[in-house]
Amino acid sequence: MVCSASLGTAQTIKLPAVISNNMVLQQDTSVLIWGWSGVGDTIRIAVSWDQETAMAVADAEGKWQCYINTEKSDGEAHTLRLSNASEEISISNILLGEVWLASGQSNMDFPMSKGATWRSGELHEAEALRDAHYPSIRFFRVKQSISDTARMDCEGEWVICNANSIQDKSAIGFYFSRELHQHLQVPVGLIQSTWGGTPVEAWTAGEIMKGNPLYAGFQQSEVGRSTDNKSSAVLWNAMIHPLNQYAIKGVIWYQGESNVKRQDAYAEMFANMIRNWRDHRRNNALPFYFVQLAPYKGTTPEIREAQYLVAEKLDQVLMASTTDVGDSTDIHPRNKRIPAERLAKIALGNLYGESTVWMGPTYLSHEVLPKQIQVTFEAHDPQGLQQAEGISGFEVAGADRIFYTATVKVTGMNIVQLSSESVDRPQYFRYSWKNYNKATLYNVGGIPALPFKND
Repeated sequence: MVCSASLGTAQTIKLPAVISNNMVLQQDTSVLIWGWSGVGDTIRIAVSWDQETAMAVADAEGKWQCYINTEKSDGEAHTLRLSNASEEISISNILLGEVWLASGQSNMDFPMSKGATWRSGELHEAEALRDAHYPSIRFFRVKQSISDTARMDCEGEWVICNANSIQDKSAIGFYFSRELHQHLQVPVGLIQSTWGGTPVEAWTAGEIMKGNPLYAGFQQSEVGRSTDNKSSAVLWNAMIHPLNQYAIKGVIWYQGESNVKRQDAYAEMFANMIRNWRDHRRNNALPFYFVQLAPYKGTTPEIREAQYLVAEKLDQVLMASTTDVGDSTDIHPRNKRIPAERLAKIALGNLYGESTVWMGPTYLSHEVLPKQIQVTFEAHDPQGLQQAEGISGFEVAGADRIFYTATVKVTGMNIVQLSSESVDRPQYFRYSWKNYNKATLYNVGGIPALPFKND
């Protein structure tokens, strides 16, 4: 959608789709407003929260741009007016707030309500739709498309959150936005750019992959194959590049299922994509929060480990654990509220200054004792680990590396004792190291432990 209006015969001012009625602009920062007009045209930009008028001049290709300072959110609806010598555009019902980009493949694309094929509807859909009237939450969904070259615009429109408008929107995006809105008491804008069944290579700029041996096998497999949404760079070109100038607070991401067959290279490819997105936004610290792949019969622990390594390697790249909400027979678990709320906790705890437990227990050290192994965790919670009975997900092995289900006992705030009647001298241990299992070690804050192994 191109927003335009003409009051005369001069060149019509055009704006990208994402700059339109009902949009949310990132608060308390400098945002870029851009578009196209006649070569040499002077564009005047006026906003209702500032008395000064800014100006920009269209270049030899007709493109113009101008940075506008935004204030802290006041919750009020604002206007943006743009004009040249003979025409004017008015953008209305603008809110200042927090803007996030939600991207990835089908589990981020997964809508609130039931649709065709795998779109089975979010687990808490009925409850959520009864209370979905949030005029200060807005969604912009990028129309799915591919391109061999980087585009300057995309298709889509901003819509106001209500029970009708969110039915086809990302369930994770909705719950994440709702959490931020309710905790911060400011408007939230969520830009959704998603497509199911797509690999990380499709979301990465071609410049990163060209001549890089890491991608050689994948690109060789594309020779002679028709271009589709799984092809190198096509989603970056069509669905991410057009958004790069729009100011955002951060990114939430859920992807990796389509890279299981290339999981050995995933950590490096995923890190490359994140750096690539940050470079194009000239922000090496852009917050990037993602969901670790949920347990499923076809999803390996190795790709979950690859995801964890990226979170360990890059600053402000943080991961939400989902070891407790998988579905053994469905790669699209219907419970999207829990991972979304965990993403929100990460944002609230790391960007917005709230005191919240956002990370699950992680392995710290261990000690081999007669007939048992004592594992010490970093609980990431001042109250330590949950003192629960029947904790599952642990296995132990002796020198033969044959693993057996472990009996688990939590002792103290951060220590777990592991043992098995089948292992006299345990040496090795694993937690949640299977394609699918229900792993149930939590800290008191209710965040599950991350998978790990010592063998």
